[in-house]
Amino acid sequence: EFFKEPVKLVEDQLYPIPNYGSANTPFYTVLCLWVGALLLANLLKTDVHPKDMKEEYSIRHVYLGRLVLFLIVGFLQGLIVSVGDLLILGTYAANPVWFVIFTVIIAMMFMTMVYTIVSIFGNIGKALAIILMVLQLSGAGGTFPIQVAPAFFQAINPFLPFTHAINILREAVGGIVPHVVWMSFLYLFLFFVASLILGLVLKKPLTPWLKKTAEKSRSSRLVD
Repeated sequence: EFFKEPVKLVEDQLYPIPNYGSANTPFYTVLCLWVGALLLANLLKTDVHPKDMKEEYSIRHVYLGRLVLFLIVGFLQGLIVSVGDLLILGTYAANPVWFVIFTVIIAMMFMTMVYTIVSIFGNIGKALAIILMVLQLSGAGGTFPIQVAPAFFQAINPFLPFTHAINILREAVGGIVPHVVWMSFLYLFLFFVASLILGLVLKKPLTPWLKKTAEKSRSSRLVD
């Protein structure tokens, strides 16, 4: 018996997750929210059509007005994704209500970030949002611990929105530690506020340059 079982292992699971799929849900849910925001920014215009533009509309009015529409869609997206995870895919969550609430908040924050990038930089912003998504796939530690990633991704890990969004949803799935949730939301809120400030400050001075760039792109007949 000693040679067969020299060590008796006693397990005490603090935050048990019953299956691998549920453990990966935070990463793929966060990725889904970012991709959804990116697709919406490609489908809907971030500016007002010239026929609907009025003299009393300022650049900031256009930015904030369109943002409201994007946030409404972001809210619905977060609600559908989170409820779908729980009811359709059967994902385990120790705190399902908080999982839905956290997902909706993250969806609206991501929508603001992507919308701002695309609103300020146009087609260039769409490319930047895609590049940022690719960096976050490897640098956020969503599938493997960030400690086993290359040094570059370890360095940028704290500065990626995915990192903190995944941490928040992991708390809802495995069991909530309030301090971790508050700190992660604080970092995400800083990204959210920075996006709003950039949109309100840079939208106006960059608009003439963006119009010239868009006209040159259309003249090539390669870009709509």
